[in-house]
Amino acid sequence: MKNKKIALGVTAALFLGSTVGFAAGAGFFDNATTVEQNIYKLANIATQNKQKAADVQSKLDQTTSQQKNLQDQLDSLKQQLANKQNEVNAKQSEIEAKQREVESKQQEVTQKQQEADKLRNELSNAQNDSAQKDARMAELANLSQQKVNELGQ
Repeated sequence: MKNKKIALGVTAALFLGSTVGFAAGAGFFDNATTVEQNIYKLANIATQNKQKAADVQSKLDQTTSQQKNLQDQLDSLKQQLANKQNEVNAKQSEIEAKQREVESKQQEVTQKQQEADKLRNELSNAQNDSAQKDARMAELANLSQQKVNELGQ
């Protein structure tokens, strides 16, 4: 594309040069050297434009490369973030599993505490019954002793 522009510019310059040459030959320009100098100036301008285009293309290539590097870095950071999120999710799952285990153990403790309370109540009731029976036995023993004493008199 650049070469086509340069070739077109040189062709235009030659066409203009031949037109100018024709005009010079016809007497419009007294100095053919001026025409030749103008052709060289146009060639220099075309060369400078070619260099500017090459510089711009180089800068574009550099910018594109930098953009690709930045995109690669961004993609890498996104992947790292996704990996960290997966780690966090895994840890969260572990925490939730431990929490369920703790809750299960707490339920077991509560159940065992209730069983222990029930057994304490049963023991207390049994001790009260035993104390009442002991008291009744002592009372019966006293009554029987009194009856024996009354009959023995």
